Amino acid sequence: MNQNFRRLSLLAGSVALASLLTACPGRRMYDPGVTLRFSLPEGESQSGPMAIQAMYTTRDEAGQVVMKPLPEGSGYGYFGGREGSITLNKVSLDKVLADGKCLPYRADKVTRVTEPAAVRSCDINFFVYSGSANSPAQPSSANLRYLTHDTYSYAGQNFTYTSAFSDKGLTSQETGTRRAGWSLVRHLVLHPSDAPNTYRVVRDSVEDSQLNLPITLHAPSDYFTSMGVSTGGAQ
Repeated sequence: MNQNFRRLSLLAGSVALASLLTACPGRRMYDPGVTLRFSLPEGESQSGPMAIQAMYTTRDEAGQVVMKPLPEGSGYGYFGGREGSITLNKVSLDKVLADGKCLPYRADKVTRVTEPAAVRSCDINFFVYSGSANSPAQPSSANLRYLTHDTYSYAGQNFTYTSAFSDKGLTSQETGTRRAGWSLVRHLVLHPSDAPNTYRVVRDSVEDSQLNLPITLHAPSDYFTSMGVSTGGAQ
């Protein structure tokens, strides 16, 4: 009799627990987000407080291409010593995708030819600027310290692309691959010795294992020479 009572009690408790769990449809699973690490250029050290801001490319109400901070308070971090980090949570990434106007970086200057055509893609860029927890501010030409052309990018499906861009007598010939979904995109720039006015840029999605490797920042400069250029045709 006592054993049957215990079994009934355990069964009732299990049913009650299941009911409680299913009665909370708005309950969210914990989302650790994606954490990216950054390091200062070789030989440089932090001087004063610095903050990191993630910003994505979109269009404003006037149709102009602009960059906006990630929503929901994500995409903001600080430096300590020579390294810093930033976490992008799923809620913020979903909000970026909810913006039907989100675009690849520099979409106002470069036209990409994709295969397949008409693939949706969005880029998140990262900027380090003078700032502190007590006085946060967005990056500007006055306080910008470092940046990177590595991006965290979204693709509606796997695709490849090519593009070309010319400015001040220099030409960039860019190729890249994107993996469906969100991925870290790293860049490589080659400056062939037999074509001194041409830069060949490769920007590919990398495996998620590379999320653990720090992204090396550089001082702001023009699009060509600020991308860690390698010289020599063999490189």
